Amino acid sequence: MAAAVPLPPPTDDVVIRVRDGIRRLGRVSRLTDALDALGELAGHEASRAAVLIVEGDRVRGWRFTAFEPAVAPAHEVDLKLAEAGLVGHAVVTGATHSWVSDADTASGDGAPAFTALPVGARALAVPVVVGGQVMAVLYGDDAGREPAAAWRASLEILASHAGQCMESLTAARTAQLVSHEMPAVVVDDHDPGPTLPFGEGDDDGVGTVPS
Repeated sequence: MAAAVPLPPPTDDVVIRVRDGIRRLGRVSRLTDALDALGELAGHEASRAAVLIVEGDRVRGWRFTAFEPAVAPAHEVDLKLAEAGLVGHAVVTGATHSWVSDADTASGDGAPAFTALPVGARALAVPVVVGGQVMAVLYGDDAGREPAAAWRASLEILASHAGQCMESLTAARTAQLVSHEMPAVVVDDHDPGPTLPFGEGDDDGVGTVPS
């Protein structure tokens, strides 16, 4: 009896989702569009997702996805970094922070300050770094519906790419501003150019050669 031919592995949905997300971020033309797209894409990965922007020593809500009505709308969330739990830690350290809620830590200093997590829920806060500075934080948890496979890794990839896209947009905008501020240079075709301070009769510009 011939050996069974193994079937090809199934299409990796995780890779396809992340690939499509990267392409989506690469098409944005404004920083605000990048933040909106990041929040939407994260909502396809985590049960609940949020994008918060950094303003000095505070974080402010930008976009929340799939949170229950009891949670304050994104525009009403305004927290000091020290009060923002794992989101604040991500800003201060510039590194990803995770959190698992249990009976002892549900209200600890790492818990997200803008929402409650049931026991056993996992949360993640990923910094969005632009030009070496944390400009925003991508938050996700599995407190609601079942999250997508590998949702935490997907959030880290999307946040990293969003930061790169925002950095490119910022650089392009800066270049535009510089080009607009530079004075126009008018070239006169009849201008013989600068006149060197040579003495009359000095062929080499150094002076009169002694006899």
